[in-house]
Order: sequence, then C-alpha cells, then structure tokens
Amino acid sequence: MKVTSITLFILAFMFLYLFINLALIALSLNWFFLIMFFIFLALVLNFSTLRIKITKESIIVSYGLIKYTTPFKNIKKTYHDNVSNWWYGGWGIRLGYVKKRWRHVFNVYGVPRIVLTLRNGTFDEFVFSTKKPQEVMSIIKKRIT
Repeated sequence: MKVTSITLFILAFMFLYLFINLALIALSLNWFFLIMFFIFLALVLNFSTLRIKITKESIIVSYGLIKYTTPFKNIKKTYHDNVSNWWYGGWGIRLGYVKKRWRHVFNVYGVPRIVLTLRNGTFDEFVFSTKKPQEVMSIIKKRIT
C-alpha cells in the first residue's frame, strides 16, 4: 500500500479532529464539574445553619436565604413535636401531613422540634427545630397570650 500525501493529510486531519474534540469534551466536563461543585457548595452553606429570631411582633425561622415569618397574633398554640424525622422524609425544609393537618417543617437532625398551630395561612402548622425548646416555647406562650 502506497501512502500518499493525501492519505497523510486525511489521517492528520482525523487525528487533529479527534484530539480537538476530546480536548473540548474534557474542557466542557471540567466546567460542568466546576459549576456543579459551586452549586453544591452554595447549597451546603445555605442549609448549614438554622436561625431563629424572635422579635416583639413575630418569629422568624431561616435556613440561609429561605425564611419563614409568622406574627404572634397568627399563632393559636405551641407544643412539642413527637413525630419522627422519617415521617417528614428527613431533614431540611419539608412539607408534611400529620393528624389531618398540613405542616411546613424546618428540621435539623437530632434536635427537638416545636409545633406552632396557626390561625390562618397556607399551612395549618409550622414546625421548626431548636436546641432550647422550653425557652422558645415559654417566650412564644408569653407573646400569644
């Protein structure tokens, strides 16, 4: 078989085409994984801390940028939540249906939860985790009476 310059040109072109495509695929995969890493990092940082802020008029519970605020005049009663975390499907921000009531849940692993029964709104109850449930419940009970 005789190798001509046209054959070498075609082989060189095919090699170059394959090399460039592989380089572009590797580069695009690197960008994809880099973007996914930053998205995952942002989610981890956002959901790493549950904050509870009690003002004179309302209670504000937030997971990073996601906040839930309810005024004290919208709260009927408060009590401890005895439902398992698995009922809600794990930890984080969840929706649950317990005892024929819709619950909006801000949940943390291994921390007790408080239930606020609401007078009106999208959900019947709001549930959140706190390391000091007795203190938080006593403050809320003082504000709603």
